[in-house]
Amino acid sequence: MLRILVKDDADQLEKALAVFKNAHRLGYKLHVLPIALLEVVWVLEKVYRLSRSRIREIVEGIIFTPRLKVEKAQVFLEALRDYEEKNIKFADALMAYWALSENLSGIVTFDRKHFQRIKKLEVVDPEIFSSNR
Repeated sequence: MLRILVKDDADQLEKALAVFKNAHRLGYKLHVLPIALLEVVWVLEKVYRLSRSRIREIVEGIIFTPRLKVEKAQVFLEALRDYEEKNIKFADALMAYWALSENLSGIVTFDRKHFQRIKKLEVVDPEIFSSNR
């Protein structure tokens, strides 16, 4: 998927496009695993230095592409929104909304800064589990 987005390797681009074209021609629906989409966000941000709004636009385009099935698509859409609008690290937003999608009420983390911006989620300090208490 990244080869199609960044067009940095002509040979791999051609092969990647063939996968999509042939899957479409044969009536297959391609499944996009969550970790693959997380990698797309990371590469576009860290390697290609795209803005959060541009990354959100690109990834939403992937999510809404016919013949692609993105697992946990709604989780990704919510995480992308907060990634852009609340300036939360994407991985943190994804973990938070994944937890909420599994009906978990909180998340245990030392990294409170970003998680506290997601009001529906209780942020639990790991210290409460310390054996010294």
